[in-house]
Amino acid sequence: MKATAKEVALKDESIVLNWPLVPYAERRHLNHPLVYYDIAFDPRDEANVKDNRKKHFLALPVRDRELPVSTHCKITEMVIECPHVGSLVVERPEGLRCIDVFYAIHCKYQKTPRKHEMPADRARYQRAFEQRCNDCPGLAEFNIRRVGFLRVDLLRGKRIFEGLKRSNGRWQLVFDSPAR
Repeated sequence: MKATAKEVALKDESIVLNWPLVPYAERRHLNHPLVYYDIAFDPRDEANVKDNRKKHFLALPVRDRELPVSTHCKITEMVIECPHVGSLVVERPEGLRCIDVFYAIHCKYQKTPRKHEMPADRARYQRAFEQRCNDCPGLAEFNIRRVGFLRVDLLRGKRIFEGLKRSNGRWQLVFDSPAR
């Protein structure tokens, strides 16, 4: 009997993300809470990244916000595919933390859409735009007139960070709708 070896393509490196970045459906059996983060709000403000360990959503503790991105290796750069707006590169030479990822996502979506990102039928996005303007700090009228339409409005209300999934060697950003 002769043994033969086939050449097989290697799988992408398996990187285990820390729990705040993993979609809730994939970790609900663990003792970690649901992370509730609306990307319309700055995650550096402690009140904007919440967990549900208590009856009422409370700020995610600083120790959890500053967890390294991976549980087993130091990651200094991530490329994340973001719906409607393309790739996002997040870098930190000292090693990425969960808060770095949250903040980079927030910044990516807080810009005015580029010409090719702007929807042809903006009326379909009007409701999401008005809701964000009402939800954000300050007067809604100011947000409508001065801040204007942002990339986050392209999500049509699905602004809640669900997590990151690995697909074809790239990270995919997944969003959920807020519970109303």
